[in-house]
Amino acid sequence: MMTPPDLSLLENVDFRNRTYINISPESPDFCITTDEMRTLMSFETNYIEKIYGKYCEPTISETVCRTPAIGCLEVIGNVEINSEFQLDSMRNVERIYGSLVITGTNITDFSFLEHLEFVVTLEQKLAITIENNPNLNDVRFPKLKVFGSNSNSFLM
Repeated sequence: MMTPPDLSLLENVDFRNRTYINISPESPDFCITTDEMRTLMSFETNYIEKIYGKYCEPTISETVCRTPAIGCLEVIGNVEINSEFQLDSMRNVERIYGSLVITGTNITDFSFLEHLEFVVTLEQKLAITIENNPNLNDVRFPKLKVFGSNSNSFLM
Protein backbone atom coordinates (compact mmCIF):
# COMPACT_ATOMS: atom_id res chain seq x y z
CA MET A 1 0.00 0.00 0.00
CA MET A 2 1.32 3.46 -0.89
CA THR A 3 1.94 6.10 1.75
CA PRO A 4 0.53 9.42 0.50
CA PRO A 5 2.80 12.47 0.57
CA ASP A 6 2.73 14.49 3.77
CA LEU A 7 0.82 17.63 2.73
CA SER A 8 1.16 19.04 6.24
CA LEU A 9 4.57 20.25 5.06
CA LEU A 10 2.69 22.91 3.09
CA GLU A 11 0.82 24.22 6.14
CA ASN A 12 3.65 26.59 7.07
CA VAL A 13 4.31 27.81 3.53
CA ASP A 14 3.37 31.46 3.12
CA PHE A 15 2.40 31.79 -0.53
CA ARG A 16 1.97 35.57 -0.16
CA ASN A 17 5.73 36.07 0.18
CA ARG A 18 6.65 34.18 -2.99
CA THR A 19 8.59 35.62 -5.89
CA TYR A 20 6.90 34.33 -9.03
CA ILE A 21 9.22 33.90 -12.00
CA ASN A 22 8.06 33.81 -15.59
CA ILE A 23 10.74 33.97 -18.30
CA SER A 24 9.55 34.22 -21.87
CA PRO A 25 12.39 35.43 -24.09
CA GLU A 26 11.98 37.07 -27.46
CA SER A 27 14.96 35.26 -28.97
CA PRO A 28 14.83 31.57 -29.94
CA ASP A 29 18.54 31.47 -29.06
CA PHE A 30 17.85 32.24 -25.40
CA CYS A 31 19.34 29.75 -22.95
CA ILE A 32 19.70 29.58 -19.20
CA THR A 33 22.85 28.21 -17.61
CA THR A 34 22.78 25.57 -14.92
CA ASP A 35 24.45 28.12 -12.60
CA GLU A 36 21.59 30.56 -13.23
CA MET A 37 18.98 27.86 -12.59
CA ARG A 38 20.79 26.75 -9.44
CA THR A 39 20.72 30.35 -8.21
CA LEU A 40 17.00 30.66 -8.97
CA MET A 41 16.32 27.42 -7.08
CA SER A 42 18.44 28.44 -4.09
CA PHE A 43 15.92 31.03 -2.89
CA GLU A 44 13.11 29.36 -1.00
CA THR A 45 10.72 32.18 -1.88
CA ASN A 46 11.15 31.74 -5.65
CA TYR A 47 8.36 29.97 -7.51
CA ILE A 48 8.98 29.33 -11.19
CA GLU A 49 5.72 29.52 -13.08
CA LYS A 50 7.11 29.26 -16.61
CA ILE A 51 10.51 29.38 -18.26
CA TYR A 52 10.59 29.09 -22.01
CA GLY A 53 13.96 28.36 -23.51
CA LYS A 54 16.62 25.73 -23.17
CA TYR A 55 19.65 25.00 -21.06
CA CYS A 56 22.91 26.42 -22.37
CA GLU A 57 25.61 23.93 -23.34
CA PRO A 58 27.13 22.88 -19.99
CA THR A 59 30.70 22.10 -19.10
CA ILE A 60 30.77 18.39 -18.33
CA SER A 61 32.99 17.22 -15.47
CA GLU A 62 33.21 14.43 -12.88
CA THR A 63 30.35 16.03 -10.94
CA VAL A 64 28.31 17.40 -13.88
CA CYS A 65 27.17 14.57 -16.13
CA ARG A 66 24.92 13.88 -19.11
CA THR A 67 23.95 10.48 -17.67
CA PRO A 68 23.93 9.44 -14.01
CA ALA A 69 27.21 8.03 -12.70
CA ILE A 70 28.78 7.46 -9.30
CA GLY A 71 30.09 10.80 -8.02
CA CYS A 72 27.80 12.85 -10.25
CA LEU A 73 26.05 15.72 -8.44
CA GLU A 74 24.20 17.24 -11.40
CA VAL A 75 22.63 15.52 -14.40
CA ILE A 76 22.03 17.51 -17.56
CA GLY A 77 19.20 15.82 -19.45
CA ASN A 78 16.32 13.47 -18.82
CA VAL A 79 16.75 10.52 -16.46
CA GLU A 80 14.68 7.34 -16.89
CA ILE A 81 14.88 4.83 -14.08
CA ASN A 82 13.65 1.36 -15.03
CA SER A 83 14.29 -2.20 -13.86
CA GLU A 84 17.74 -2.24 -15.55
CA PHE A 85 18.89 1.07 -14.03
CA GLN A 86 21.83 1.12 -11.59
CA LEU A 87 20.29 2.93 -8.61
CA ASP A 88 23.69 3.60 -7.00
CA SER A 89 24.45 6.05 -9.81
CA MET A 90 21.77 8.38 -8.37
CA ARG A 91 22.87 8.31 -4.70
CA ASN A 92 24.85 11.59 -4.87
CA VAL A 93 22.74 13.43 -7.47
CA GLU A 94 21.42 16.73 -6.10
CA ARG A 95 20.00 18.34 -9.24
CA ILE A 96 18.49 17.16 -12.51
CA TYR A 97 18.25 19.71 -15.32
CA GLY A 98 15.68 17.72 -17.24
CA SER A 99 12.92 15.30 -16.29
CA LEU A 100 12.86 12.24 -14.04
CA VAL A 101 10.83 9.17 -15.02
CA ILE A 102 10.60 6.19 -12.67
CA THR A 103 8.81 3.31 -14.37
CA GLY A 104 8.61 -0.47 -14.25
CA THR A 105 10.80 -0.96 -11.19
CA ASN A 106 10.63 -3.08 -8.04
CA ILE A 107 11.65 -0.23 -5.72
CA THR A 108 9.69 0.28 -2.51
CA ASP A 109 10.76 3.88 -1.80
CA PHE A 110 12.98 6.69 -3.07
CA SER A 111 15.77 6.37 -0.49
CA PHE A 112 18.28 5.94 -3.33
CA LEU A 113 17.52 9.59 -4.23
CA GLU A 114 18.74 10.67 -0.81
CA HIS A 115 20.40 13.90 -2.01
CA LEU A 116 18.03 14.97 -4.81
CA GLU A 117 16.94 18.57 -4.14
CA PHE A 118 15.44 19.67 -7.43
CA VAL A 119 14.33 18.56 -10.87
CA VAL A 120 13.61 21.28 -13.42
CA THR A 121 12.86 20.69 -17.08
CA LEU A 122 12.39 23.41 -19.66
CA GLU A 123 10.51 21.06 -21.97
CA GLN A 124 6.73 20.80 -22.31
CA LYS A 125 6.56 17.69 -20.14
CA LEU A 126 6.17 16.81 -16.49
CA ALA A 127 9.29 17.19 -14.40
CA ILE A 128 8.63 13.95 -12.51
CA THR A 129 6.65 10.93 -13.71
CA ILE A 130 6.19 7.83 -11.56
CA GLU A 131 4.30 4.88 -13.04
CA ASN A 132 4.08 1.07 -13.03
CA ASN A 133 6.07 0.49 -9.85
CA PRO A 134 3.95 -2.17 -8.09
CA ASN A 135 6.10 -2.43 -4.93
CA LEU A 136 6.35 1.32 -4.32
CA ASN A 137 4.78 2.07 -0.94
CA ASP A 138 6.44 5.35 0.09
CA VAL A 139 6.48 8.21 -2.42
CA ARG A 140 8.37 10.71 -0.28
CA PHE A 141 11.60 12.10 -1.69
CA PRO A 142 14.08 12.55 1.20
CA LYS A 143 15.32 16.09 0.29
CA LEU A 144 13.33 17.22 -2.76
CA LYS A 145 12.49 20.91 -2.43
CA VAL A 146 11.46 21.97 -5.92
CA PHE A 147 10.37 20.39 -9.14
CA GLY A 148 9.06 22.27 -12.11
CA SER A 149 8.35 22.27 -15.78
CA ASN A 150 6.36 24.21 -18.29
CA SER A 151 3.62 21.62 -17.77
CA ASN A 152 3.57 21.52 -13.98
CA SER A 153 5.37 23.22 -11.12
CA PHE A 154 5.25 22.53 -7.43
CA LEU A 155 7.23 23.60 -4.40
CA MET A 156 7.66 21.24 -1.47
